[in-house]
Amino acid sequence: MKQLSTSLKLSNTNGFVKAKIIFISFIASFIFNTSIYAQSYTDNDKIFYISQIWKDALCKFHSPEYLNTIHWDSLYVSSLKKAISCQNDDEYYLIMREFLAKLDDGHSDLNYNNFNYSKTDFIPIDLKSVNNDYYILGVENSLVEKVPLGSKIIKVNNMPIQEYLDRYIMQYSFGHTLRDRIRRALPLLCSSIKTNDSLTCQIKTPKGQIREVVLKYDALKRNIHRKDMIGTKFSSINYSSSTGTYLTKDNNRKDYYYLRLDDFDKSQISNTMHREESNILKAKYIVLDLRHNTGGSELEADSLLMCFLKLDTLVTYKSLTRKDNAFFSAMGYGYPQYKDYYKGLAMDTLPADTLYKKDLPLFTQPLFVLIGEDTYSAAEDFLITLKLHFPKRAILIGMPTGGSTGAPFVRNLPYHHSSYRICTRKPCLPKGLFDNGIQPDIYYEMNIEDHLKGTDRIYNIIEQTYKKMEATKSLPQIR
Repeated sequence: MKQLSTSLKLSNTNGFVKAKIIFISFIASFIFNTSIYAQSYTDNDKIFYISQIWKDALCKFHSPEYLNTIHWDSLYVSSLKKAISCQNDDEYYLIMREFLAKLDDGHSDLNYNNFNYSKTDFIPIDLKSVNNDYYILGVENSLVEKVPLGSKIIKVNNMPIQEYLDRYIMQYSFGHTLRDRIRRALPLLCSSIKTNDSLTCQIKTPKGQIREVVLKYDALKRNIHRKDMIGTKFSSINYSSSTGTYLTKDNNRKDYYYLRLDDFDKSQISNTMHREESNILKAKYIVLDLRHNTGGSELEADSLLMCFLKLDTLVTYKSLTRKDNAFFSAMGYGYPQYKDYYKGLAMDTLPADTLYKKDLPLFTQPLFVLIGEDTYSAAEDFLITLKLHFPKRAILIGMPTGGSTGAPFVRNLPYHHSSYRICTRKPCLPKGLFDNGIQPDIYYEMNIEDHLKGTDRIYNIIEQTYKKMEATKSLPQIR
């Protein structure tokens, strides 16, 4: 059993929402077409670290049957051959990235943010998937006349953009759901995942004009900074992680309390909730915005959940992890009851966490939780427990979540402050609850007009939903 923790992080530190900002604002102190680091991985290193990834996943990845399905050993042999013949660290990182991406898991990935690609550079645009199309929501000042904000990319290098992504980018993108992999793939398209010097794009402007534009990978070379970019209100150009806490009124003159948390890690939940308790108690309903919450501490997430539940003890959910026993593995050679150990398929069920409410206020008002594709990890743990045990306590509004949680095993690599992760735990849940992320009760996705106008209609949806449910006496109830 775990003691309730009460810290709350106020900044988003590991979401891919920030990746494009980093790409376009990174200070260009490097020589173009030359790595900032000399080649570090020797031939022996290349063999060793690919082999280490293979072994760690083989022994620790939460789904051994999935490893068999994707022929993990064969993928290892193929990756090893590529690694031996690769020419530099750039290529080697891509080989590792492609290998890990085969695990189809958002918490199994590669981090080498401090390593600079040497073949090309970055395109100074902010690209986002909106209603299954791809739009430019941010662009360098000097390009805005040629590439207006809100332009839709139709083709890349004379190829439909989705086909281009599928052929050249998606194999390097981590994630479990297709939506999450696409979300992570777009910053890669804007970076040097390919060795082209430029992309030739066919775009459709907001006025309906079809144009062909050449976008060069030269943002670092030309020292492009964030201040040199123009972006829509909700683009990553203008994104900043935050915690918003305030009491306000909706258009129906109803008081509601808005709480935005961009992750669960740094400050204390109990302090925040106690500090705002008097304001929260004045509200008719509460809006909890987790659309940009990329995770953190599961204990912190669960402590927040307990603020909205009338109970002293919270039981979360069971999960699955690998189970190993050398003696049982040996016995599996001749005894059927130990065969799973012999084959490396034995699993252990981890019990649900049990938490006790300590120094937390209680809020009984109707709860509306905003979710989206950047809702991830510990934020999804919050939602899983909510949906699994208290499905009538809140209304979820927005888009499906990222679809990845678990306890990743982290292994540092020797150069460039790089590391990789292997996810070791999988939620043990009813089929459909988390297969494609947590699904909202009311679906809402901003369209391109919303992005260009800077309008977030989700608040209108909340107001309308509250008014209708109040009239029918069907508002979310506390247990």
